[in-house]
Amino acid sequence: MMSASEIVLYNFSVSEVTPIIIKYTDNVTTEGIHIAWLSSTFISQYILTEMQLSLHNKCLLELGCGLALPSLVASKFHSTKCFVSDKDIQLLQPFILSSAALNGLQCDFSFVELNWAAFDSAAVKDLAKCVGVVVASDCLYDEREYDNLFAVMRELKEGNKEVEILLGYEDRGAFDCLEEYAECYGFRLNDEINTRFWQRLESAGIAVSYTHLRAHETPEHLVCRLLLEKKKKKKK
Repeated sequence: MMSASEIVLYNFSVSEVTPIIIKYTDNVTTEGIHIAWLSSTFISQYILTEMQLSLHNKCLLELGCGLALPSLVASKFHSTKCFVSDKDIQLLQPFILSSAALNGLQCDFSFVELNWAAFDSAAVKDLAKCVGVVVASDCLYDEREYDNLFAVMRELKEGNKEVEILLGYEDRGAFDCLEEYAECYGFRLNDEINTRFWQRLESAGIAVSYTHLRAHETPEHLVCRLLLEKKKKKKK
């Protein structure tokens, strides 16, 4: 059975709150499609607030999309073509299409089946040539998947050096090794963007979704990081 939920974001350009409606399943045994994770809401607010120029004439790829809230936001507010990917994309597609219809979108989405544990390197690099921004929200809940996810992101960077990667996750206390994984795969993690974004939200006195986020997660435990670029190889 499908149900609907309303996610409230703040639109700085018109100084008002704006809702996004998502469809989900009441079946909590269906992994990933019964909730919009907090980090997904955080990334969606970041896309709405900060990424209009970054997404201008560019496409977005969402990894491990689940209910695809960031893609819905990018499509609705920035007219962005989105590639939504997941290992169970056929299962997720009806929910995403229903959400798009509820938000008045014609759904310029391409659905991509992408299993991080067994992916075609050439196909991922080709996909990277089509996109300018990659987002992944709450994809780091299982350390066993770290290598697989970072391997996909590395191939995306190899396919398109200019691609920006936005990685959001909820800190469940098991991320001590995250920076080591990033280093291993040639990424540097930029926390400045996260800090500036929180400060902008606070200075605006926003009393919408983030009041609920802050009630459950402190800024230290809800982290949004932008992997700006591959690290330059050290000259020997």
